[in-house]
Amino acid sequence: MIDIFQTKITTDDVVEMHSMNLDDILPNTSVFVFFLDLDILPPGRMRFGYELAKEYNVSNKSEFNIVLAELLGLINSNNFRGWRRPRMLNHGQTPFSINATERCFFVYILNPRHNWEFANDASPFQIIDGKEHYYFHPTKMKSATEYVTGPDDTPDGSKALEGCKLAYFYGKCDEDRHHNGVDAEDGHGKKFTSPFNFYLDLVLEWQNKQGRLRLAVDPDIGHPGGSYP
Repeated sequence: MIDIFQTKITTDDVVEMHSMNLDDILPNTSVFVFFLDLDILPPGRMRFGYELAKEYNVSNKSEFNIVLAELLGLINSNNFRGWRRPRMLNHGQTPFSINATERCFFVYILNPRHNWEFANDASPFQIIDGKEHYYFHPTKMKSATEYVTGPDDTPDGSKALEGCKLAYFYGKCDEDRHHNGVDAEDGHGKKFTSPFNFYLDLVLEWQNKQGRLRLAVDPDIGHPGGSYP
């Protein structure tokens, strides 16, 4: 496994997120969607980060499912016209830092043109040990009927699902900030940081054989630094 921006935590410091009942979604819950891209720029420089972003608001499980269906359709058509670059209040500790202070879904979309996907045999997200009471429901999704929330939602304990370009989790960022934030000196109120990992596979082929190169990326959720739609 290759670790990227692993400046704060290692894979030994993170734990699984648990599932939750999506019927408990509160009204006016934000859905932050980030489009990840990996490009090779001349003269051979690699760029990896949030290329596009969009925000939705949902008030129940049905509305969230409608958003997911729309996003899956955009992945299938590779049509993200009208999306914009992520905004930033202050620079975060990594290029993948996210600024969030309320309850929110965090949805990641991988550029569908590339030979990568969320880890096929593992949970797509893990949270720093001690913060699992604030972040829930790590789900990778291929279609409306092909998804895995885990590990505790799968009866056989399996987390295997190939070809997923979309994954999400839910965060109670307001509670995290209330219980763990400290007063900032810059006028932005309480500041907090909660590191997490997400896991990707680069799918490689050679002589009719397929291999996978796993990447562990270490962003964080917090305030005031980081990107938002």
